[in-house]
Amino acid sequence: MLCFSSGANAGNKPDTSNALQTPKIILVELYTGSRQASMYKKAGNTAYGDMLLAEADSVNTKIIADFNDNFNFCPVYYFYDTNANHILERSIEAILLDKNLRPVHFPPITHNEYRIVKYGYNIGPGHESSEAVFHSSGIRKKLLVLTPDYKPVPKPQPNGKKLSGPLYNKKSGVRYVYISKKTNSYYIPKAKHLNRAFERFFGKQAN
Repeated sequence: MLCFSSGANAGNKPDTSNALQTPKIILVELYTGSRQASMYKKAGNTAYGDMLLAEADSVNTKIIADFNDNFNFCPVYYFYDTNANHILERSIEAILLDKNLRPVHFPPITHNEYRIVKYGYNIGPGHESSEAVFHSSGIRKKLLVLTPDYKPVPKPQPNGKKLSGPLYNKKSGVRYVYISKKTNSYYIPKAKHLNRAFERFFGKQAN
């Protein structure tokens, strides 16, 4: 169970008096595609809706593999985007998952000691309908590092932008890549780049 030594409970306003500290964990958001799929199914296009759900699962599999193999700065936990509001409410005890998508338990931390990481657009919970606008405008999904309030981390901390290094190793890195030929579902691995950025900024630390 995730606890907060600051005493924050569900519904409490976050304490913003302290600056973000070196992250002890990161929480990676997994995209379910459920809202978009539901729209297509309600419109009668059940097959396409089911395809969106299946491809979201495929993307999540790649994301988890990438972070499991290439990110070791700190422990990594996962949650589904449908539970993002629980993150904002600091009510996350029952929503976090390990790499096998099983519920996790770990020691108390404060909300200043973790980051949200997502691969997608800079859209907060409740605004997922804007994804179609971003996609139609040609804006590419990217790796984002966010505060527990779903806001970009303040400079100069690593925020996912300008991560150095090649996109991925064409021999070994391709196993982390997913690019759909039918939908806007894709993932280009960035875990190793983020790990390097964290080490450069915060220094290496023992998990």
